[in-house]
Amino acid sequence: AAFSQSKSEKEITESLRNEEKIWNAGDIEGYVNLYMPDNSSKVIKQKGFITGNKNILADYKSYFTSKEKMGTLKLEADIIEKLGKNVYLVTGYFHLTYTTAKPIDGRYVSIMKKVKGKWYLYLDQSS
Repeated sequence: AAFSQSKSEKEITESLRNEEKIWNAGDIEGYVNLYMPDNSSKVIKQKGFITGNKNILADYKSYFTSKEKMGTLKLEADIIEKLGKNVYLVTGYFHLTYTTAKPIDGRYVSIMKKVKGKWYLYLDQSS
């Protein structure tokens, strides 16, 4: 069933495809550049949260130590909802597949903000 997407919803969907492309290329620095450039981004973790791109990058690098460990990412948004001017809630499913390990499937919730014509991750949580 097809449904009509707003211009922002289409741009956010394109941004999700770009997230996959950058992640799947093993470009962890490029992936973190998808977070807000002013270092206001937050990643919610099991214990607390991480703020700022430098800290987010360090956390990702501590876990994803190689392209192989990053796997292949597929994102499926199920909610793209406007919260305010240039601010959207995005939720969905993530799938990480590996050549030598079991796949990881889970849920994500993000708040995305549009700054200077580009969508960025402002808040992100995956489980």
